[in-house]
Amino acid sequence: MKFRTWRKRALRFRFLAIAALLALAGCVQLSPDYLKVELTRDYFKGSTSTRAELLYKSGYLVEARRLADTVSRDDPDYKAAQKLKSDIASVLEDISIRHTELGEDYENAEIYPAALREYGEALKLNPSNHTARARIKELRAYLDEGKRPAQPAATAKKSDRSDDNDDPSFIANMHYNKGRIYLSSGTYNKAIDEFNLVLKYIPGHADAKKLLERARAERENSISAHFKKGIGYFEAEQMELAIKEWDVVLELDPDNKTAADYRSRADAIIKQLKKIREKQSGSAVETSPSS
Repeated sequence: MKFRTWRKRALRFRFLAIAALLALAGCVQLSPDYLKVELTRDYFKGSTSTRAELLYKSGYLVEARRLADTVSRDDPDYKAAQKLKSDIASVLEDISIRHTELGEDYENAEIYPAALREYGEALKLNPSNHTARARIKELRAYLDEGKRPAQPAATAKKSDRSDDNDDPSFIANMHYNKGRIYLSSGTYNKAIDEFNLVLKYIPGHADAKKLLERARAERENSISAHFKKGIGYFEAEQMELAIKEWDVVLELDPDNKTAADYRSRADAIIKQLKKIREKQSGSAVETSPSS
């Protein structure tokens, strides 16, 4: 009997110790189902990016996003983590819209607590969901004053979305979310295009202005870094690697004449070296003694 009691205590202590370690490692929640995912061998053996992917595949999208956010730029898995974040953002955006639609249904039925709950869930999944944010603000204001809220405008369903007939705030929100996804994955030109579209519909969108400036700055930094890297390879006579770096520069800045000139020079050197090798190879065959 004493042995069983001691065993139970030991197991409980072990569980609590593991839970504490997981919390210190940056876990977002400690529900039993969440711990089932985390206590697998693959989870403990994997990198931060791998653990984030395991959480994503297990349905813990918010937790996976937060864990992927901790992967630093110098981590070998950084690109994989950014790709995962983009995938999560896309899924969360759609789920957030569904919660917004459900909130509108509850609001139209005058079930306001349920509507607020759904709008809150939509905002939790996608903090940039301006429609949900606006409905929460308006709904609370009306309820605090004891008035009946105005009926919400219907949120466009995924199949009905169109830049020609949708509400400008919804279109701006959609482009804003796309811009954030592109920015997080380093696709700067597309991010800039999306943020410019946001400002076309809502010129005073402060968040879009900030992220547009950030996207432009990060693009310039990336252009400079890849250009310098290409010069380094060029000086080390590693022409193929230099060309790869300048290709990245030209993808980000197609009008970059300096990178284009250097790329042409490197390409000409590669072709010249190829001709020299072919000549040398031909001369070697001619001078070799016949058998």
